[in-house]
Amino acid sequence: MSIDMPALRSAAMPVAQAAAQSAKADLAATAAPAAAHPAAAAGSAALQPIHKAEVRFDPDQLRRDLEDVVQRMNDQVQTWGRNLAFSVDKVADRQVITVRHSVTGEVVRQIPDEAALRMAHSIEQLRGLLTDKRT
Repeated sequence: MSIDMPALRSAAMPVAQAAAQSAKADLAATAAPAAAHPAAAAGSAALQPIHKAEVRFDPDQLRRDLEDVVQRMNDQVQTWGRNLAFSVDKVADRQVITVRHSVTGEVVRQIPDEAALRMAHSIEQLRGLLTDKRT
């Protein structure tokens, strides 16, 4: 099968020209309203800064809310008769889930595990050594 390239090009040319003219028309249509706008005509001096919303963050309230949620989760788990305990590690500032054996009380599983918590504690201590408290 043979393709006649000159014929293919001549057939595609009107389509390409129409697409180019359409793109030029779209560009002109979007530029016209901007030019007609008074702020755009006055230049960048008339532009007003956009003010960001003020975010109020109270870490103490967040900690109290988290402790309340942890307590409610522990209460709910106890009503199910499960030996799960939820807590918050204060040094690493992470939630900890502990599964205990029902008879012995021995920790069966802890998420994150003890090694990960020790590493987080070490990192926090190192961060404290590297941070100058005076600044």
